[in-house]
Amino acid sequence: ILAALAKREQLTPPLWEALHKATSRPELEELYLPLRPQRSKEPTPLQRAAEEVLEEALRGGSCGRAGVRELAQKYSLHGGAQLDPAELAQAVVQTFVRKVRNHVELFQWALEWVWREGSLCVKQTPARSAEVKPSKKSEKAPPVRRAAERPETYAAYFGFERPVCRLQSFQVLAVLRGERAGALKATISVASSAGMARVLLHFPAAAHCE
Repeated sequence: ILAALAKREQLTPPLWEALHKATSRPELEELYLPLRPQRSKEPTPLQRAAEEVLEEALRGGSCGRAGVRELAQKYSLHGGAQLDPAELAQAVVQTFVRKVRNHVELFQWALEWVWREGSLCVKQTPARSAEVKPSKKSEKAPPVRRAAERPETYAAYFGFERPVCRLQSFQVLAVLRGERAGALKATISVASSAGMARVLLHFPAAAHCE
Protein backbone atom coordinates (compact mmCIF):
# COMPACT_ATOMS: atom_id res chain seq x y z
CA ILE A 1 0.00 0.00 0.00
CA LEU A 2 2.80 2.43 0.89
CA ALA A 3 4.65 1.71 -2.35
CA ALA A 4 1.52 2.14 -4.46
CA LEU A 5 0.58 5.44 -2.80
CA ALA A 6 4.14 6.75 -3.07
CA LYS A 7 4.27 5.87 -6.77
CA ARG A 8 1.08 7.87 -7.38
CA GLU A 9 2.36 10.73 -5.17
CA GLN A 10 -0.57 10.32 -2.77
CA LEU A 11 1.41 9.46 0.35
CA THR A 12 1.12 12.56 2.54
CA PRO A 13 2.70 12.73 6.03
CA PRO A 14 -0.69 12.47 7.84
CA LEU A 15 -1.68 9.48 5.70
CA TRP A 16 1.71 7.82 6.28
CA GLU A 17 1.24 8.22 10.03
CA ALA A 18 -2.33 6.89 9.93
CA LEU A 19 -1.28 3.82 7.93
CA HIS A 20 1.51 3.01 10.38
CA LYS A 21 -0.88 3.34 13.32
CA ALA A 22 -3.40 0.92 11.76
CA THR A 23 -3.50 -2.38 13.64
CA SER A 24 -5.82 -4.44 11.40
CA ARG A 25 -6.58 -5.12 7.75
CA PRO A 26 -10.01 -3.38 7.87
CA GLU A 27 -8.35 -0.20 9.14
CA LEU A 28 -5.83 -0.30 6.31
CA GLU A 29 -8.53 -0.93 3.72
CA GLU A 30 -10.65 1.93 5.05
CA LEU A 31 -7.71 4.29 4.54
CA TYR A 32 -6.71 2.91 1.15
CA LEU A 33 -10.02 2.23 -0.62
CA PRO A 34 -10.91 5.91 -1.26
CA LEU A 35 -7.49 6.32 -2.94
CA ARG A 36 -7.60 3.13 -4.98
CA PRO A 37 -7.35 3.80 -8.76
CA GLN A 38 -10.64 3.72 -10.59
CA ARG A 39 -11.15 1.14 -13.27
CA SER A 40 -11.25 2.70 -16.71
CA LYS A 41 -13.39 -0.09 -18.16
CA GLU A 42 -16.56 1.23 -19.73
CA PRO A 43 -19.68 -0.13 -17.96
CA THR A 44 -21.92 -2.39 -19.98
CA PRO A 45 -25.56 -1.48 -20.72
CA LEU A 46 -26.61 -4.02 -18.08
CA GLN A 47 -24.35 -2.42 -15.46
CA ARG A 48 -25.64 1.08 -16.26
CA ALA A 49 -29.22 -0.14 -16.05
CA ALA A 50 -28.50 -1.85 -12.72
CA GLU A 51 -27.15 1.42 -11.30
CA GLU A 52 -30.29 3.28 -12.40
CA VAL A 53 -32.67 0.65 -11.02
CA LEU A 54 -30.74 0.49 -7.74
CA GLU A 55 -30.92 4.26 -7.34
CA GLU A 56 -34.67 4.19 -7.97
CA ALA A 57 -35.10 1.29 -5.51
CA LEU A 58 -33.23 3.18 -2.79
CA ARG A 59 -35.24 6.34 -3.36
CA GLY A 60 -38.54 4.48 -3.22
CA GLY A 61 -37.65 2.05 -0.44
CA SER A 62 -38.28 -0.95 -2.74
CA CYS A 63 -35.22 -2.88 -1.57
CA GLY A 64 -36.69 -6.33 -1.18
CA ARG A 65 -36.20 -8.86 -3.95
CA ALA A 66 -39.84 -8.56 -5.01
CA GLY A 67 -39.52 -4.78 -5.27
CA VAL A 68 -36.29 -5.03 -7.25
CA ARG A 69 -37.83 -7.56 -9.65
CA GLU A 70 -40.82 -5.27 -10.20
CA LEU A 71 -38.58 -2.27 -10.93
CA ALA A 72 -36.42 -4.35 -13.27
CA GLN A 73 -39.53 -5.49 -15.14
CA LYS A 74 -40.71 -1.88 -15.56
CA TYR A 75 -37.27 -0.74 -16.70
CA SER A 76 -37.06 -3.53 -19.28
CA LEU A 77 -40.47 -2.62 -20.68
CA HIS A 78 -40.05 1.16 -20.84
CA GLY A 79 -36.41 2.10 -20.89
CA GLY A 80 -34.16 -0.90 -21.18
CA ALA A 81 -34.73 -2.66 -24.48
CA GLN A 82 -32.90 -5.96 -25.03
CA LEU A 83 -32.41 -6.51 -21.30
CA ASP A 84 -33.76 -9.60 -19.57
CA PRO A 85 -35.66 -8.58 -16.39
CA ALA A 86 -34.30 -11.53 -14.39
CA GLU A 87 -30.70 -10.74 -15.37
CA LEU A 88 -31.25 -7.06 -14.60
CA ALA A 89 -32.66 -7.83 -11.14
CA GLN A 90 -29.67 -10.07 -10.39
CA ALA A 91 -27.29 -7.32 -11.57
CA VAL A 92 -29.00 -4.85 -9.23
CA VAL A 93 -28.43 -7.15 -6.26
CA GLN A 94 -24.79 -7.67 -7.24
CA THR A 95 -24.27 -3.90 -7.59
CA PHE A 96 -25.73 -3.29 -4.14
CA VAL A 97 -23.56 -6.00 -2.56
CA ARG A 98 -20.44 -4.64 -4.27
CA LYS A 99 -21.06 -1.14 -2.95
CA VAL A 100 -21.62 -2.40 0.59
CA ARG A 101 -18.46 -4.54 0.40
CA ASN A 102 -16.43 -1.49 -0.60
CA HIS A 103 -17.41 0.23 2.65
CA VAL A 104 -15.25 -1.64 5.17
CA GLU A 105 -17.06 -0.62 8.34
CA LEU A 106 -20.51 -1.18 6.87
CA PHE A 107 -19.53 -4.54 5.38
CA GLN A 108 -18.16 -5.73 8.72
CA TRP A 109 -21.39 -4.67 10.42
CA ALA A 110 -23.47 -6.47 7.77
CA LEU A 111 -21.55 -9.71 8.38
CA GLU A 112 -22.15 -9.44 12.11
CA TRP A 113 -25.83 -8.69 11.49
CA VAL A 114 -26.25 -11.82 9.34
CA TRP A 115 -24.38 -13.85 11.97
CA ARG A 116 -26.74 -12.67 14.71
CA GLU A 117 -30.07 -12.76 12.87
CA GLY A 118 -29.55 -14.92 9.78
CA SER A 119 -30.88 -18.44 9.24
CA LEU A 120 -29.55 -21.10 6.88
CA CYS A 121 -32.38 -22.72 4.92
CA VAL A 122 -31.70 -25.87 2.90
CA LYS A 123 -33.97 -27.50 0.34
CA GLN A 124 -33.76 -30.60 -1.80
CA THR A 125 -33.13 -30.05 -5.50
CA PRO A 126 -34.69 -32.27 -8.17
CA ALA A 127 -32.67 -35.45 -8.71
CA ARG A 128 -30.51 -35.58 -11.80
CA SER A 129 -30.11 -38.56 -14.06
CA ALA A 130 -26.43 -37.90 -14.77
CA GLU A 131 -24.04 -40.81 -14.62
CA VAL A 132 -20.26 -40.98 -14.33
CA LYS A 133 -18.68 -42.39 -17.47
CA PRO A 134 -16.41 -45.43 -17.03
CA SER A 135 -12.68 -44.93 -17.44
CA LYS A 136 -10.81 -46.13 -20.52
CA LYS A 137 -9.32 -48.99 -18.51
CA SER A 138 -12.74 -50.48 -17.80
CA GLU A 139 -15.12 -49.56 -20.59
CA LYS A 140 -17.65 -52.17 -19.47
CA ALA A 141 -17.70 -51.11 -15.82
CA PRO A 142 -21.20 -50.26 -14.56
CA PRO A 143 -21.89 -46.51 -14.29
CA VAL A 144 -21.56 -44.95 -10.86
CA ARG A 145 -24.57 -42.98 -9.73
CA ARG A 146 -23.93 -39.45 -8.49
CA ALA A 147 -24.91 -38.30 -5.00
CA ALA A 148 -27.71 -36.21 -6.51
CA GLU A 149 -29.38 -39.48 -7.55
CA ARG A 150 -29.23 -40.84 -4.00
CA PRO A 151 -31.49 -38.57 -1.91
CA GLU A 152 -30.83 -40.60 1.21
CA THR A 153 -27.23 -39.32 1.23
CA TYR A 154 -28.38 -35.83 2.24
CA ALA A 155 -31.83 -36.69 3.62
CA ALA A 156 -30.93 -35.22 7.03
CA TYR A 157 -30.66 -31.77 5.39
CA PHE A 158 -33.91 -31.73 3.39
CA GLY A 159 -35.89 -28.85 4.90
CA PHE A 160 -32.99 -28.11 7.26
CA GLU A 161 -33.12 -24.69 8.94
CA ARG A 162 -30.80 -23.39 11.64
CA PRO A 163 -29.68 -19.95 12.91
CA VAL A 164 -26.32 -19.09 11.41
CA CYS A 165 -24.77 -18.49 14.83
CA ARG A 166 -25.70 -22.05 15.92
CA LEU A 167 -24.34 -23.93 12.91
CA GLN A 168 -21.72 -26.60 13.45
CA SER A 169 -18.76 -26.96 11.09
CA PHE A 170 -19.78 -30.48 10.02
CA GLN A 171 -23.24 -29.18 9.05
CA VAL A 172 -21.76 -26.42 6.88
CA LEU A 173 -19.42 -28.90 5.18
CA ALA A 174 -22.26 -31.35 4.52
CA VAL A 175 -24.45 -28.64 2.98
CA LEU A 176 -21.57 -27.45 0.78
CA ARG A 177 -20.96 -31.01 -0.42
CA GLY A 178 -24.67 -31.39 -1.12
CA GLU A 179 -24.69 -28.22 -3.18
CA ARG A 180 -21.66 -29.32 -5.19
CA ALA A 181 -23.35 -32.66 -5.83
CA GLY A 182 -26.52 -30.93 -7.00
CA ALA A 183 -28.65 -32.45 -4.24
CA LEU A 184 -29.15 -29.38 -2.04
CA LYS A 185 -29.94 -25.70 -2.46
CA ALA A 186 -28.96 -23.45 0.46
CA THR A 187 -29.92 -19.84 1.14
CA ILE A 188 -29.42 -17.47 4.06
CA SER A 189 -32.41 -15.36 5.07
CA VAL A 190 -32.74 -12.56 7.61
CA ALA A 191 -36.26 -12.00 8.91
CA SER A 192 -35.66 -8.64 10.58
CA SER A 193 -35.77 -5.50 8.41
CA ALA A 194 -34.02 -3.37 11.03
CA GLY A 195 -30.62 -4.35 9.72
CA MET A 196 -31.49 -3.37 6.16
CA ALA A 197 -32.73 -0.03 7.43
CA ARG A 198 -29.31 0.60 8.96
CA VAL A 199 -27.58 -0.44 5.74
CA LEU A 200 -29.70 2.02 3.75
CA LEU A 201 -29.07 4.74 6.32
CA HIS A 202 -25.33 4.42 5.68
CA PHE A 203 -25.65 3.68 1.97
CA PRO A 204 -24.79 7.19 0.67
CA ALA A 205 -21.34 6.81 2.28
CA ALA A 206 -20.95 3.33 0.82
CA ALA A 207 -22.03 4.46 -2.64
CA HIS A 208 -19.14 6.92 -2.86
CA CYS A 209 -16.48 4.43 -1.79
CA GLU A 210 -15.63 3.11 -5.26
